[in-house]
Amino acid sequence: MTATLIVEAMEDMGDMDTKLVERIIDTNRMKIPTRTDNIQTRATLTTMMMMMMMMTMMIMKIFAYTILSSLVVKAMSRMIGTLLNCPVPEELSELVNLLILDLSNNDLTGTIPESYSKLSRMRRLDFSSNQITGNFPVAVTKMTKIEELVLKNNYMKGPLSKEIMRLKQLTELSIANNDFGGLLPEGLFTSLTKLRVININQNGFTGDITSEIGALTGLLRFSARANEFKGRIPKELGSCKELQFLSLGDNHFSGELPNALFDLQNLKVLDLPENKLTGNLSPRIGNMISLTRLVLAHNEFTGPLPVELQNLTRMEYMVINYNQFDGLFPIATAPTQMGVCLPA
Repeated sequence: MTATLIVEAMEDMGDMDTKLVERIIDTNRMKIPTRTDNIQTRATLTTMMMMMMMMTMMIMKIFAYTILSSLVVKAMSRMIGTLLNCPVPEELSELVNLLILDLSNNDLTGTIPESYSKLSRMRRLDFSSNQITGNFPVAVTKMTKIEELVLKNNYMKGPLSKEIMRLKQLTELSIANNDFGGLLPEGLFTSLTKLRVININQNGFTGDITSEIGALTGLLRFSARANEFKGRIPKELGSCKELQFLSLGDNHFSGELPNALFDLQNLKVLDLPENKLTGNLSPRIGNMISLTRLVLAHNEFTGPLPVELQNLTRMEYMVINYNQFDGLFPIATAPTQMGVCLPA
């Protein structure tokens, strides 16, 4: 298609050149009214004719290139549109030296082909924000060198395959906003100890977050919002000393917050709304000196707010409404940049 359009454009340019030559010949055949005794007049007319011919040629070239560029751009647009509105292209599995494959934010459909298992050198695979369906792809579990796996915002379903534990180099697992469900595979966290980013938001995972998560000592971000998790928030999270972002909202967690959680001095975001958490808010929250965002809304916390909240001088956003806190807010002079939402 592209070649045809370009040939047509070149043929148009050829027609233009032919007409231009004919025009120049006709102009040369014109009889310039001269007098044999007026050489200056003849020279002037000849110069004007040459300038007009040069200007005409420039205009024609610009016009021709404009048409050609337009046709090429349209052809490329058609090709790209055809490529990205189709099933996941199996032909890419022949590119066995691929290290990075990013096909995010398109309209790819169907499943990830099993032939992708040939991409054994893959380091980063990103199919996020497409319309991919099916179970967790078997092919991915054979990419044993992969470090970043991003499959969020699709329509994939089923349990998380136990074979994922073969991906020992994995540092990022992002499968949010799919229809995965069931229990997380036993041994997931102790097998994939290099994980630094886990994003499993908005799926249907069930069961507990087990104590194994304490093995992820390099974990930076753990997002498991909007699932069906239950039980207590594991105290072993306190071993994840580098953790900066923890989001477990919209689940069924219950019980008190573990004291070890308050020792995470690098934590910036603690997002735990819409659970069944109970008990007092521990004074140890004052140890979380990096905290900028605290969301505890829609739980069952009780008692007074600890005065140690005033130690959190980096706090920008705090939402603790729809609980059973009582007493006065302990910060005598709240920072002017803090957004605070208190119980009614």
